[in-house]
Amino acid sequence: SQLLSQVIRKIRQQKKKTRIAREYIKPAYPVVSGTTEYTVLDIVHERGRGAPHALVKIGEKEYHIMAAEGVAVGDVFQIGEQAELRTGNITSLKNIPEGTAVNSVEKELNDGGFFALTAGSFCTIVNHRKESNQTVIKMPSGVKRVVSSDLRAMVGISSSAGITDKPLLKA
Repeated sequence: SQLLSQVIRKIRQQKKKTRIAREYIKPAYPVVSGTTEYTVLDIVHERGRGAPHALVKIGEKEYHIMAAEGVAVGDVFQIGEQAELRTGNITSLKNIPEGTAVNSVEKELNDGGFFALTAGSFCTIVNHRKESNQTVIKMPSGVKRVVSSDLRAMVGISSSAGITDKPLLKA
């Protein structure tokens, strides 16, 4: 009975082996003045992540942002207040009309995107409250949330929407 309460030497040695967590890249919107264009250099898949992110180039710098559905290498998109309404463009919520699907919506100004980051998810813009500078968005869960109209979002649905689809199998 005395042997049962003791820790075996082999188990004690195994506990010392700890795994170092891998650092993941946090995709974020770059802070730019005015409206500028960015080019998609590469679409990167990271293990442990459902949706890929895009390596983009603005001027001489490279950034990682979430990839929207339909984005391809070599595409040119716009970021800023005067960006046109097109899938992959990044602009403020106040410039996007009601009923439009957006992804990677910011929670606070210039935080780089917080809502609808997973594969195939999107938020829908319900309405704009111009007098209080607020926008009501419908989250992927169906909950409606009021956020500032100055926050940025990417137009379109997050990429890899088919990740949850299952193939048709026979028993």
